[in-house]
Amino acid sequence: APDDVRNELLGVGGVVDIIRATHLNARYQYTVLAEADKAVPPRIFKIAKEKNWVLWNLSPEKASLENIFRKLTKQE
Repeated sequence: APDDVRNELLGVGGVVDIIRATHLNARYQYTVLAEADKAVPPRIFKIAKEKNWVLWNLSPEKASLENIFRKLTKQE
């Protein structure tokens, strides 16, 4: 279930937040906000393997100023 995956991802060391989760073609895509100096992708891969999740793509992106601003000004 998407909420279970989100909660598991939030438990990965170095993960700060899940800023977006989308559903398309029976797949879920999560955008993970992580600390820059942490080795987060290997940790996500490890938990995916333990949980038997299929990873279609795992690619790091540098945060843009626009995304940082959105995150900082997001209404809770």
